[in-house]
Amino acid sequence: MYDDKNQSLFTRRSIVLGTIGVGLLGVVVSRLSYLQLLKKGYYALLSDDNRISLRFVPPKRGKIKDRWGSVLAYDIKSFRAVVNLEILELNKIPLRPYLEKLASLLNLTEQDIKNILKEKKRSLKFIPLLLKDNISWADVAKIELSLLDMPGVLIEEGTRRFYPFKEVFSHIIGYVGIPSENELKNNEGGLNGNLKTGKSGLEKIFDVSLRGEPGVRKVEVNARGRPIRDLSQEKPKEGQDFISTFDLDLQQRLMEELREHPSATGVLLDIRTGDILALASQPSFDSNLFSENISQENWQALQKDPFTPLINKAVGGLYAPGSTFKMCVALAALEKGVIDEHTSSYCRGHMMLGNHKFHCWKKESHGRVALREAFQRSCDIYFWEIGKRAGIEEIARMANRLGLGSLPFLGLNGEKRGVIPNKEWKLGRFNEPWYMGDTFNASIGQGYVLSTPLELAVMTARLASGGKSVIPRLSLNEPFSPFESLGIQERHINLILEGMNRACNEPGGTAYAHRIQELDFLMGGKTGTSQVKRISLSERARGVRKTHELEWKLRNHSFFVGYAPIHAPRYAMSVLIEHGGDGLNSVPIVQRLLLAAQKRDFA
Repeated sequence: MYDDKNQSLFTRRSIVLGTIGVGLLGVVVSRLSYLQLLKKGYYALLSDDNRISLRFVPPKRGKIKDRWGSVLAYDIKSFRAVVNLEILELNKIPLRPYLEKLASLLNLTEQDIKNILKEKKRSLKFIPLLLKDNISWADVAKIELSLLDMPGVLIEEGTRRFYPFKEVFSHIIGYVGIPSENELKNNEGGLNGNLKTGKSGLEKIFDVSLRGEPGVRKVEVNARGRPIRDLSQEKPKEGQDFISTFDLDLQQRLMEELREHPSATGVLLDIRTGDILALASQPSFDSNLFSENISQENWQALQKDPFTPLINKAVGGLYAPGSTFKMCVALAALEKGVIDEHTSSYCRGHMMLGNHKFHCWKKESHGRVALREAFQRSCDIYFWEIGKRAGIEEIARMANRLGLGSLPFLGLNGEKRGVIPNKEWKLGRFNEPWYMGDTFNASIGQGYVLSTPLELAVMTARLASGGKSVIPRLSLNEPFSPFESLGIQERHINLILEGMNRACNEPGGTAYAHRIQELDFLMGGKTGTSQVKRISLSERARGVRKTHELEWKLRNHSFFVGYAPIHAPRYAMSVLIEHGGDGLNSVPIVQRLLLAAQKRDFA
């Protein structure tokens, strides 16, 4: 009886619950039908948003080549870790704790994490955010296995910049890196945070054409951000190759020569076109350190190196040119008409100006010298005399015309212009009048006069060209325009060149010991000693008589400028050895490079 009653009650409840269930099911089915039929477009779009990811496809950066086609910089295969921000958002995962969890796996420092968080603020969420670049193939498998429980992280194939000649071209080619906030703000050429940009050198100057244009892949991904299939792809556009003016062989030769000294620099030009064939600064650095994300340790070592490897001394070093400036002084006096080729002066080894005695470098005296002999022997007395006649204003104007303190910048990092002083300059700088002693100092390239090694190479090229306005250039991608005349009388320039010829090729010439002896390849040139410090009375008391007996950083700089061949000038060069002593010490480098350049077949 009891069982029959309970069974009856259960049956009635089942009927009621079943009726309610059918009703609820009907509501659900009706709702689903409504969603499918009436809001089909909306939810289809929402579904796409959840499963479609746009992947940045970096373009292949253009190669940088020397004038003969040797490749100096190119892209190689690399791997990088990125995170899909949409997947993190979908899974409600905050970024900072997520990055901290990844830190040990990807070797992320606290600064790396800060940079990533900063980059996120300026990135579009549908473009994966770069976490780590330049991951080695050996680490890829290890990272992939560890990322199985990290939704949104992917290892992508990419590229990194490779510089096969390491430090040989670093000051010229430069390097690439992640764009700064200012670079992104300027956004020249479609730059974004995932795209490497040129940071210095040719990589920076010609960045837009080298960079190319990125592509985009539309990828279907699962809820963890793992790709399922490609939906579409817009291919990247490769960057343009850049053909530089440089000659790999001559650049390597120059760098080998400079490595013999703690700190030195040199520039070799083609006089006809202004092409820079070689430009090096010692010590240098390996550009690959930067393309591989330079460590803090390596960065600090470069910054603290007392020989300043990060400075391109050829364009950013300012030095008193010493006797290499004497060409400007003589040409100024000739053009002003206050001297001619026969004007002479008697050198007694010193010259009085008021109560002050100015000593010629040769205290035993040169005797009587005229213009050509004055260049041959580099007599200071002669140039003080003609500098006084020409006056500082005329000297400064001529120096500017020859390229000192007036060249347009090439765009290389740290470029400076020389200082060519005159009365107005000194008054503005020191609020002091110009004295005759200042003119004496300037007349031998000392005092306030400063120049870069590139400027001195250009000065030499302008003289050797017969007075053309030679402008240095870096690119063969651009057409060459013939140089205009500087308007200097040819006979006056020829007198200067004769003096430079005698300095190298006549006995008693300051560069005669290291002359080129092959008659078809003779060079002309001028030595220069840039004084760093006078020997003090206390140092003399300790027995110091010569500047090479001082500690290295107090010794004189050694300069030499030269051109070749003398019968039909084609190449001009300057070399500076920091604290290298007498100007004669720079001559062998120029001699060997000018000889090598002449023996190459330039088209």
